[in-house]
Amino acid sequence: VDKDAVYLSSKVLSKDTTLAVELLSDILQHPKFDQGEIQRLKGEFLGLLQERETEPNNVVLDGFYEAIFTTKHPFGRNEAGTLSTLPKLTPADCRQFYDSFYSPQNTTMAVVGDFQMVEMKSLLEDSLGSWTQGTLRTPPEVERPQLKGLIPRIIDRDISQAYIAVGHLGLQRNSQDHLAVKVMNYILGGGAFSSRLMLNIRSARGLAYSVFSRFLPFKDTGIFRVTLQTKLESAQEALEQIFLEIRHIQSKEVSQQELDDAIGYFTGNLPQTQETVSQIAGLILSGELHGLEEKYWVREQEQLKALTLEDIQRVAKEYLDPRNAVMSLVGREKELKVDFGRFS
Repeated sequence: VDKDAVYLSSKVLSKDTTLAVELLSDILQHPKFDQGEIQRLKGEFLGLLQERETEPNNVVLDGFYEAIFTTKHPFGRNEAGTLSTLPKLTPADCRQFYDSFYSPQNTTMAVVGDFQMVEMKSLLEDSLGSWTQGTLRTPPEVERPQLKGLIPRIIDRDISQAYIAVGHLGLQRNSQDHLAVKVMNYILGGGAFSSRLMLNIRSARGLAYSVFSRFLPFKDTGIFRVTLQTKLESAQEALEQIFLEIRHIQSKEVSQQELDDAIGYFTGNLPQTQETVSQIAGLILSGELHGLEEKYWVREQEQLKALTLEDIQRVAKEYLDPRNAVMSLVGREKELKVDFGRFS
């Protein structure tokens, strides 16, 4: 389960294809929602949620998502539920959700491997042909959140480090600017030790062991975030340098060398994302979910090479928004002496 979809998958030897399809078909069409099994799983998830509450990396991200989306938006809540809601879940709740959303007209299937097309189609029709369309429930519409100004969120924990997540809303996966933003972010903070954030905050100033920025695209929205861990007394300086680098990449074109390195990384890495049958199936499903063209990953190779310095600065100005952002911090609140007013 992720923020956009639920996935069911299987990877088997070609000789076991028929059995695999039959099992997946049975699971998909005839779930039992056994009381004992649900109780066991609820216990496991409650344990994971309790553990999550003790891990600052997770706490800071939960605070970040909640501040951006608020709890009124589904993305503002953890997919696994909460310590108060999960115990109330019943088999009837699970059955109602299944009946509302699990239907052939709401499902996409990708099959990749060593098989004959005609035989595979016949096998799928035999196994899933009787799956009847249900009455899909339309999830309630929620407004896309609009951030106004800088929103600080401090979560008090008795730890000696400051965990920081800074960011704002991003872009959808089917945006025409997806690749340009991806390359721009590589230069800013996605390129590991070669990124500007890493060179400044780690290499030059020694404020953090690592710092990364990411654009996470979803079907209907997306986010941009920068994360790092630093000393409590260094939180102010670390935040200042994050905002400085964001404004820097907006105000001045990146160098040709930076652009060439970023494009070289992605064009060299892209083939590695389509080597296995599982990877190709995932690419197909992603394309269907986000409404992308057939075999979009092949065309993206050429689109990457066509990006210019002007493209990178344009998307930096358009999709980075240091004036309207969330700053989520976890640490000893008394020692987190951050002047949030300096960032506005």
